[in-house]
Amino acid sequence: MENNTAATGSRSEYKKHSLWTDVWIRLRKNTIAVIAIIVFLCILIVCLSAPLIYDYDEDIVQPDISRQMQAPSKEHILGCDEIGRDILARIIWGGRITIIVSFCALGIAFIIGIVLGTVAAFYGGWAETIIMRIIDIIMSVPSVLLMITLATLIKPSIPNLTFVVAFGLIPNQARIIRGQALQVIDQEFIKAARVQGASDFRIIVNHILPNALSPIITTTILDIAYAVMTISTLSFLGLGVQQPNPEWGTMLNSGRQYLRQAWHMSTFPGVALTITLMALTLIGDGLRDALDPRMKR
Repeated sequence: MENNTAATGSRSEYKKHSLWTDVWIRLRKNTIAVIAIIVFLCILIVCLSAPLIYDYDEDIVQPDISRQMQAPSKEHILGCDEIGRDILARIIWGGRITIIVSFCALGIAFIIGIVLGTVAAFYGGWAETIIMRIIDIIMSVPSVLLMITLATLIKPSIPNLTFVVAFGLIPNQARIIRGQALQVIDQEFIKAARVQGASDFRIIVNHILPNALSPIITTTILDIAYAVMTISTLSFLGLGVQQPNPEWGTMLNSGRQYLRQAWHMSTFPGVALTITLMALTLIGDGLRDALDPRMKR
């Protein structure tokens, strides 16, 4: 009897946990994912605080030929580039640009993907056919090739780069959201909401999306990593952020021709990009495991 009471009590305690409390309990047991979260938060805080640390015109853009390709030293921890600009300052400010563009692009893609995915899943018929066929056509072209093509057709700028990256992320977001919405639409509580006279908009916002978004969060985190990599790739090819604005891909491109004389010019931006991508990937993997019902005990 006591055992049954204890079991009932433990079950009632477990049920008190919300979904995200339960996810956090499992996530914090993943040491690697927690370290990755801390690393990415540090990168985020430092990069977003760039205007408080460095003056853009004086420290980021202003050349100083006397410090041309200067090796790492006490004054300039990561050295200077080909025209004497501090590499650490440019890495931090370049990370700010990359992260802001990534989040903006993902936000645009996420909103449009939600609209397209939920409309296709909820209404079906010709709306689903048109939306999904257009998405299939776009996804038939490799995303990197598609973004390179779009970037060559428009003037290179930060707003245009944001649009290009967002456009490349929309099809995947829409397809995943549609798949998750389809799993929820036929549930009993959706039918009950319809019987009670709830509008389509209310059903989508209050019932379908909250129950469909949880598994999408992992994909969204991984999409941030993909956006960061894409922005750096386009900038490396000269189709993204343009000089004198700093960006990790742009810095890699400008430093690659000086690898023998000044190895630090490309090495440190590459390390910053690698650490950021690894952190985001590990966070995505950790969230995937935490959100997986099979991990629940």
